[in-house]
Amino acid sequence: ENLLVWVEQNDLDGNGSHALTPLAGAQSSSMNVTVDEFDATSKDSGSWKASIPGLKGWSVSSSHLYCEQTDKLLMLQLNRAIFHVYWVPAHNTESQNEVTHTPSLEVDGQTFTGYYGKVWINNFSADAPNAQASNCSMDLTGTGPLIPTTSLPNGGIGVSRPSLSIVQGRSAEVIVTFATGALTATTSNAKVTCN
Repeated sequence: ENLLVWVEQNDLDGNGSHALTPLAGAQSSSMNVTVDEFDATSKDSGSWKASIPGLKGWSVSSSHLYCEQTDKLLMLQLNRAIFHVYWVPAHNTESQNEVTHTPSLEVDGQTFTGYYGKVWINNFSADAPNAQASNCSMDLTGTGPLIPTTSLPNGGIGVSRPSLSIVQGRSAEVIVTFATGALTATTSNAKVTCN
């Protein structure tokens, strides 16, 4: 639950913000790194096959619940857009009265290394099964280096959720932490705090 795929808000909304936002409705994600194999077998190798490492490549695959953000990702694919993706751990805390979702590269007191690079979406599929939640999956192909990082962009942190339901008859406080950007909310008998 703490390892998510993030993109810059500007790539999704064109708002000029470099704040990171998680791909909403995440169910699973994986990062794959490959190194091509070049055959180097010669008569000096005897009965053993020899090889040397070649070009490196990487990709990220993820599956999600279908939401408004999904349509934006599909448009990135149709426009053949190249954008930044971050595969980083996040401190993810949810309770009845608070929702925070901030990638801090620190989870349970341990600091982790995140990874980022430029990608394009080479495969996108959506599924709408009967009487179940609609979902989608996508494969992101890296172009250029996969870069390890222990810090995040200066643009700040964004929070993206398709919806937050509050049980009728109960009170709840939604806390959203932003470094940059604006928060627009329509509420009824609810308190919204923006820090």
